[in-house]
Amino acid sequence: MHSGMWSGVAVALVWPLPPPAPVATPSTLVELRAEARQLAAHRCGSCHSSQSASAKPRALQVFDTEQVEWTSKMSDAQLRKALQRFGAPSIPKSELERFTVYVDAELTERAKSTH
Repeated sequence: MHSGMWSGVAVALVWPLPPPAPVATPSTLVELRAEARQLAAHRCGSCHSSQSASAKPRALQVFDTEQVEWTSKMSDAQLRKALQRFGAPSIPKSELERFTVYVDAELTERAKSTH
């Protein structure tokens, strides 16, 4: 008698899926610097990598993406300018946001160490 009630109706069991694994986001300044260095190497490495055949000596004086401490020679003003230059219209918003997080963290750390 009840068998006709379910005919033509598909019954799906829905099992709760586990939440997606969190995306690893850099949290320490060292991690942020490493991620920003990768982004800079991709975008700026033709001039700012000592391993590049097209590297420019003056650009390497500012920073070299081959160096782990790649921004250590940069002044605060140069770091801000790098952020401005990195913000070109062709840069994906996600990359610009990640680079901005690094620059902000680096400038904050520098300000703490001068006090």
